[in-house]
Amino acid sequence: MVTLQTQNNMLLRISGRERSMHIWFIPGFADSSSAFLPLLQSEFTSKCTLVAPDLPGFGASPAVHKIWTVNSLARCLKQLINEDKSIKTVGLVGHSSGSLIAVKLARILGEKCLGVVSIEGNLTRADAYFSGKAVNYESPEEFKSVFVNRIIAKAATDNVLQHYVSSLLQANAETMWRFGRNVYNSSRTRSPGLEFLSLPQPHLYYWCKDNTPEDTQAFIERNSVPQKQFRNASHWPMVDATRSTAHILKNFFKV
Repeated sequence: MVTLQTQNNMLLRISGRERSMHIWFIPGFADSSSAFLPLLQSEFTSKCTLVAPDLPGFGASPAVHKIWTVNSLARCLKQLINEDKSIKTVGLVGHSSGSLIAVKLARILGEKCLGVVSIEGNLTRADAYFSGKAVNYESPEEFKSVFVNRIIAKAATDNVLQHYVSSLLQANAETMWRFGRNVYNSSRTRSPGLEFLSLPQPHLYYWCKDNTPEDTQAFIERNSVPQKQFRNASHWPMVDATRSTAHILKNFFKV
């Protein structure tokens, strides 16, 4: 059973028994915890507690002033995790640009973090193909309007995108715009892929060639990135390939 809780003014979807081990799922660009709902209802919830937050400004969580960068969002999640004294160890799963937050959070959690799984997360500048569009607009409202309309048009022939549309409609325009610009600009000045590879904790990249830019595919091959591939699924394999994604996570986190 998935329950809804509010902590520090953030909505959390929580599933599984109360365990000292938690797995936290971090949504991608302007997405919400609903993207992970199929996983929260999957088979490995009996072994640990699964948590998916709506990040500030996205989903049902209200925007918070100046919490719209990778670093500030990671610190926000660290505070949530450390407030719960029952949590002894944490596994992190980041989707798309949420993987940047997961990598930063893993570093500041240190030994408390068991490892990081990046689901088609940002490894190169080319991966900011959604969020990076924010740099082309001076107005947050204009950016959100154009972006949402583009996704709505695609969702007409893509059922998987329909859940994303509902999340986008809830997103705070300024948070969405500022976070997108932060992701793009930080990817220009440093390599998110090298930061992922240099994590002291175990890490795994979960991806599909059909969804991945050529520059990122070359980075994966050139740097021997620890990885597993999936096929015949969208950029949201937790939605349309839930069973195989749950299997990968179970094996990685040994639950």
